[in-house]
Amino acid sequence: MFFKQFTGFLPLLILLAAIVSIAVQDYPDFGIIMAMLVINACLGFHEEHKAKKSLDELSHQLESEVAVRRNGETLQLNVKELVPGDVVLLVGGTIVPADTQWIKGDKVSVDTAPLTGEPIPRKYPGEHGDVILSGTTVVAGECYGRVLRTGADTEIGNAQKDVMADKTVTVTSVFQKKIMLVVQVLVSACFALVIAVLLVEGLYYDGFSTDASQVILDAVSVFKYLLYHGIGMIYLLHHNSRYLHTHDIS
Repeated sequence: MFFKQFTGFLPLLILLAAIVSIAVQDYPDFGIIMAMLVINACLGFHEEHKAKKSLDELSHQLESEVAVRRNGETLQLNVKELVPGDVVLLVGGTIVPADTQWIKGDKVSVDTAPLTGEPIPRKYPGEHGDVILSGTTVVAGECYGRVLRTGADTEIGNAQKDVMADKTVTVTSVFQKKIMLVVQVLVSACFALVIAVLLVEGLYYDGFSTDASQVILDAVSVFKYLLYHGIGMIYLLHHNSRYLHTHDIS
């Protein structure tokens, strides 16, 4: 996850600046630019790690043990070991470990807020059927239920899969596209100016014939100057656009 942060337009641009610094033997600037590259990677890694940690904590909340009736025996099993067909005992305070069909017992009150957002507990069996969904909490009553679906096949499991799928899709807002367009124009202008220096000094003033290495060094120096002065603004624009998009600020 950390090395993934070194891919993309901005990290490659910073790396290009570092290569230019090495080419002109400007070691202090090289150190500063590499520090910027590492800081950029650390910030991106921190954001992704925090999101992954929150998702892991949510998954961990569903991990517990439950009384199970299997093959004529009563067992105390981790919820990860449940399979469709197991009969589980649901009591007040139990987080329902799987999508479970009510079999017998009391009419239980179930807090379905994590899935439906409803503040008032639902009664099962009742107008909402007899299937108690995974991730909900039994508030009152005791009953036996048959496991129908577990893990990723449950309603909450499908929701988590959708969340993970959304995280793998990069959505670029109109604002971000405009910012990246400005950045690309600035970089293109830098390259155009460097090529102009090469052409004018190398061809018009015949620099390629007299001292080609000096012409190339001058062009690299111009590129280095433009890149150093533009990279700060580019870095600021890029991260501000990411911040506004992440916090949904328009």
